Amino acid sequence: MKVVFCHHAERERGKSFNSQNDSITSLGKKDAEIVSKLIKKLDSQNKIKAVFSSPYLRCMETAKIVTKGLSGISIETDERLNEFKSKVVETWVEFQNRINDFLIEKENEFEKDDVIVCFTSGLNIVGFINWSYGLSASENAPYLGVPSCSPIMFTKNKR
Repeated sequence: MKVVFCHHAERERGKSFNSQNDSITSLGKKDAEIVSKLIKKLDSQNKIKAVFSSPYLRCMETAKIVTKGLSGISIETDERLNEFKSKVVETWVEFQNRINDFLIEKENEFEKDDVIVCFTSGLNIVGFINWSYGLSASENAPYLGVPSCSPIMFTKNKR
């Protein structure tokens, strides 16, 4: 299975650092339209089988723009793609494991050549890297930054 990690587009900053209801900016919408063209090229062989998004507004808005025109594919929300777990404090290792668990579940649902696209927040990239390279979650894993609306493809063969 191949996974396209896509960081949400640039967002309007709300009052709270971890706001779930920040919309994307006009620049973010333009960036998402550019990424949409890349995703359509990727889907030219109908390999995109599913699209998943964090329910955060900025992720959903990005997903809707980027996947517009993909035939027969709806956007499924999954809270495991959230940057913060709702109403629960989790450790850095638990955070990484949450993303890894999501990806292992999807890995077992899809075939080797299938592509899924995931819209989430930048911090989540660590879980995608861990899954791709078979790394264990670690308190020492770095906090990585990802530019807004950046698609990154990960590949891992079925176990």
